[in-house]
Formats: sequence, structure tokens, C-alpha cells
Amino acid sequence: MGTTLNLSSVIVMSYPDTSPWDITPKLHNLDPERLEPCPGFSNKQVLDLIAPPARDQAKKAGKNPFYFMCGDNPLLLDHPDAAAAAEVPLQGYTEPMPLQQVDAQPFSLLSMLSEEDEPAIAALLVRVLFEGGERRVLKMYFAHEWTSTADDAAHRFSTEAAAYSHFVRFGACESRVVPKCYGWMELDRDALTTALDGSADLPAWFHGRITRSFESGCGVRALVLEDLSGAEPLSIHNISRETAIKIMQSLHRVHSSFVLHGALDRRRILIVPGEDRVVWVGFSHAKCGSTLPSRRELLHELAQLWSLVYEKLLPDALIGLEDDDVGRSLWDRPMIVPWTATGRALVRRPLTANIRDEIKAVLYSYPVKNLFDWDPPIYNLAPAVKDDDQYDTPELISAIFKVKRNQLFDNPFYRWYGTCPLTDPFPPWTPGLPKSWGSYKVPDSLPEILPATKVEILRCVDVYARHPMFKVRLDGEERLLKVFCGGWPKSEDEGAVAESRNDLTPVKKEYFAEVSAYAHLLQYGACEAGVVPRCYGWLYLSPQQITVANGAIARAYIQTKTSASLTREAPTFVAPIFNDGGRTTGIVLEYIPNAQALSLHNISPSRAELVLRAFARIHAAFVVRGDYRNTNNILLVEGSPDRIVIVDFGQAENPVPPRRMPAFLSELGRVWRMMYWEMVSRYVLIKQPFSTSSLDIHPAIVQAAAS
Repeated sequence: MGTTLNLSSVIVMSYPDTSPWDITPKLHNLDPERLEPCPGFSNKQVLDLIAPPARDQAKKAGKNPFYFMCGDNPLLLDHPDAAAAAEVPLQGYTEPMPLQQVDAQPFSLLSMLSEEDEPAIAALLVRVLFEGGERRVLKMYFAHEWTSTADDAAHRFSTEAAAYSHFVRFGACESRVVPKCYGWMELDRDALTTALDGSADLPAWFHGRITRSFESGCGVRALVLEDLSGAEPLSIHNISRETAIKIMQSLHRVHSSFVLHGALDRRRILIVPGEDRVVWVGFSHAKCGSTLPSRRELLHELAQLWSLVYEKLLPDALIGLEDDDVGRSLWDRPMIVPWTATGRALVRRPLTANIRDEIKAVLYSYPVKNLFDWDPPIYNLAPAVKDDDQYDTPELISAIFKVKRNQLFDNPFYRWYGTCPLTDPFPPWTPGLPKSWGSYKVPDSLPEILPATKVEILRCVDVYARHPMFKVRLDGEERLLKVFCGGWPKSEDEGAVAESRNDLTPVKKEYFAEVSAYAHLLQYGACEAGVVPRCYGWLYLSPQQITVANGAIARAYIQTKTSASLTREAPTFVAPIFNDGGRTTGIVLEYIPNAQALSLHNISPSRAELVLRAFARIHAAFVVRGDYRNTNNILLVEGSPDRIVIVDFGQAENPVPPRRMPAFLSELGRVWRMMYWEMVSRYVLIKQPFSTSSLDIHPAIVQAAAS
């Protein structure tokens, strides 16, 4: 299993010497396994419904609505220090001999390979047959002055000739990822005119170009290349998962020859049917030799290719979209993560020499070091807000709803926000895990609130809570009292009181877990940070307080009992003792008015980030929350700014020993996936429909839901 952490800062320092495919552990998503938005999407019945409106939307918006289906680009450079360090030229380079000039030979023209409507082009491709019987391709260049750097044709010829000299020297030609090059030749005017006379394939302007070139005294030069008969430009019709991998690996082989292609375009990538071969052509914009590319430039081009293949061509192939301009902004962009200083006191993320050191330095420093405090930030830990949904059309949404109702797939947009970066590839016993928490100190016990303290129970806050909760007034201050006891459930006839439940021991365990958790949260600043309620201590409940509490529960139950709630379980009343004879206890917490449970009704990307930061702050107190999927225990207090409060630590594990360190990463990763794949995910309504009347939802979704 590979790590999902962005490792580009390590990769760039050894690229192209080290192939990204040879890295251990495996680089996540270098070769994406899933080539559809969600399981079942490639079903013909699904595509027949969704592909037409998806194509229409893509042409209007300039982006395939499913561009993200293959996941995150793992080669985006996310560290400015690595970018700067990788600007230096490649090491171990020896410039090859110039490309060999070969004697001109008589030939006959077989066909013209370039477009016929390009009278201004600097070069022309023709397929020829030499007298010796060899079929070759000549790439002819027409210059006015071969020694002038200002002459476009002369410059392109010298650039491409230099690139092929590198391919011959460093083995790319032998690896067959570029055409085999036999050298270059100076074409004789008479021989060229004889070969081309009478050819119906030549455009009218071509003879004029030849005449002008020779009259200027420059003549015509040509590269002699392998004839790739039957080769087709890369397109949505010939791309596949296997081909995509070969395309990526073949560009790495080009880079290993110290050559930057410089003009990335699908039409310069040829697929040779029947040979299982990918060939790169068109190196007139290459960078090599005296303009040796840096490691950063080479990795940048590989990252662009990844986006061209996995964010453009494969998604386009899925919906049958043929338009080179749609989605160009995805791959033809700087492949470095935007980064700006925040002004906060952050920890500079170190540059490391290898993958394992990077993982240990970043992931294995957690939770002692907050993952949100790294500078630059961990890529996609807090995904940038996306606005693709503004382009969504009612036609596409209606088609998706229709397919969803037929249960042919789940939410096709669940990976809209990419991949969680926190997958840990090493088992817990991996050498290098910390042996101890150097900063850990056993916290002081929670203070007991003495019986003399005046406690006034005002009302029951949640009549159906597992542990009864009350709004109370403690010495004149409003607080929340959470009571732990066995409890007496109502009997089925709603009259008699049933015997005490036999789950008292687990309840008491929950009490001790919560008391210990709040002791840690208090000492390590989580309460002060506001990500959990402030805790004021614990108390024993007197018989009189228990009576008042049960009365409050009964009143709340009667007030909330409606025909719709008859099927709900009866409330839990406060019992005087635990089954071991211990007295009923409660924890006094901060009372948070106007708090609401986080849900699909009020979630947003910024609030999802607040949830993750809250969990990170809890983990810094050496507490694993547990029961993270219950969003009723994630409270939102709306305001400027919003506040997220995590409550209920009855299932918490604390303190977590160092050998259980991966438990922190595991929980934070699960919370990330719950937030961004299940709640913030575009069109989560497809996955869990609910009333849209009170929600601020894109009108297209409302219209689709109504239909």
C-alpha cells in the first residue's frame, strides 16, 4: 500500500535519475487504478444517460465535469524550498557528439505527412523510399540563414538535431520511445526537384518554398527518421489504462536522456498499433545541451503529462468528448501548489533525502506536531474550495438523479475534493516509531465540585441522550451537567419502572474515559482553544438533585412526545447508584447556546477544515476521540468566525501509548474522508437525499430533486 502524502519535494531532488515507478513505498496515484468517477459509472446504460449532458456542459464550462475522476496529481510540487533547490542543472551530464551528417541519397516521394494548408511552417514531413530500399521519414527544414539564431527554421532544426543526438547517446532511440534517427542530410536541389516533380501529394506552395530556400543560398536540411507506418496521434479513441502508463514512463525515458520535450501536446505522442509502443515526436522546442533543463523543469513536464492523460484524455474518453480546448487549463498550468505565508507561527517543513524520512518527519511527528502547523502546508490536508458546481446544468443533474434512483451507482462526485493525504504505508511496528512521548505529562485530576456549591437544575437539554444532560446554574453561571448512571428505562406499558439495566459497568467505564479525556484536554489546551467544551470538574448528585433531574426529564419527554415520536425509545432517567454501589456522578461542562449538530444542512468546506483542526487539537492532548462517525457529537456554533466543538468522549482512548501512534493518523484520516467524501462532496444529495426547502443549494439540484 502506498502513502497518499504528496512526496514531490523528495522526488524532484532525484528526478530523472530515479524513476518515480521505482520508489518504495509505491507513490500513490502515479498509475491510478480507478478510471471512473465511482463504481458502476462505466456501465453503458449509465453513460447513455449521462454522457450527452456531460459533453454539453464541458463545452460550455471549458472543463469536463468529471475531470477529477482519477484522483490527485501526485507530481504537483508542494514545497518552494524543493522547487528552488531543484533549479540547478542536472549532474553527471556529458554533452554528446553532434548528430551525424549523412550523405544525400536519391529517393522517391511516397507521401506527405504534414498538413497541406501550412505554407508558413518551418518544417515538412514526407515519407520517402531511398534507392537502397529503405523507407524513411524526412523532416525538412527551410531556413534563410542556418547560422542565425533569429531564423525560426534554423533554430528549430538545430534544437531538434541536438535532441536526437542526446537520444542516440543516452539510449532513448534504442528504447524505441522516440523514432530511430539516422542522422541529417543536406538535400541537393536537383535531386530534390527530381524526386518531388509530378507528385500530386504536394501543395502548390511547396515548390516555391524549395526555390526560395535554394535561391537564398541556404538550401534544405532534413532529419532522417524511422518510418512509423500506421502510427496514430494519441486521442480519446486509443488511450487506455495500459497506454497511459506507457506514455508516462516513455516521457521519463526521454527525460533520462537530459531532454525536456518543451511542447507537450497529445498530437506529438504517437501510438503504434500492434507493437504496444508509444513514440514521442516533435522536438523542435526541446531544451537540452547548452540549455540543459533543471530537475524542476523535467518533473514539471511529467506532472503536466499526468494531468493531460488523467484529468483530460481519460475523462474525455469516458464521456466521448473530442475537443482539445476543453480542459486545457487543467494541464497547461504551473504544476506547483500555490503557497503564501499566513503570518502565523508555523514550523518549516524540512526537506528530506528519501521517502521514508519524509513520511517519518511529517506524519510520524503527529500528534506532537500539529499537521496544520507545517509551512508550507501538507498538500490537500485542507483542500482549496472549488466552484465547479456553478457550471452544472439541470440536464446533467437530472440525469445523475435518474441513474441514482435506478441504483446503478453511488455519488459520482465523492472524490471532487481529491484524496486524503494521511494514509500511512508503514505498519505500527515499523522501526522509527517514537518510543515515548517526550512532551507527555500525566495531567492533574479533574477537580471535584463540592456539595456546598449551589447547583440549580433548569431543564433537560436532550431527553433521548444516552447520558442525561441538563442546563444548570452553578454559582450563578450557566453550565451543562452531563450525568452518568445506570438509568431506569420506561417499561413497555409506560407505567411501571423497569429494573435497572445491566449495562452499568460499560456506562461507568465511559464516565472514567470522559473524566480522563477532559483532564488531558484541559492540561494540553484543547479546552482553552475552544474545540471542546470547557470542563469545570465533576460532582456527586444528591438524592434531591436526582429527584429534580428526573422531574426535568419527565417534563421534557411529555413536551416532545408527539405521534411521530411514539416509536422512539423512552428517555433514560437518573438512577441513584451504579451497580457497584457507587454514587451517581456528573461532569460539569461549558453550556453552549445556539449549538447545532453538524449535518448536510450546514456543512461547508471551511467548516470541514475546522472539524479537522479540532480533531488535530484533541490529538495533541494525546486523546483519540473514537466514535468519530457520530456527527451529532460535532457541534457548530455559527458566527464570525464559526466555532466547531467536539463533545462526548465516553469512547475515547487516552493517553495513547507511542506504539499506537498510527491511531491518531488513522482517526484524522477517517474524519477527513467523512468530511470531504461524504459531507462536503459535490451533490451529496445524490447519496443521502433530504428536504431542500431550508437549504442554500444550487438551483439545478433543487430542480432536479423536484423532478
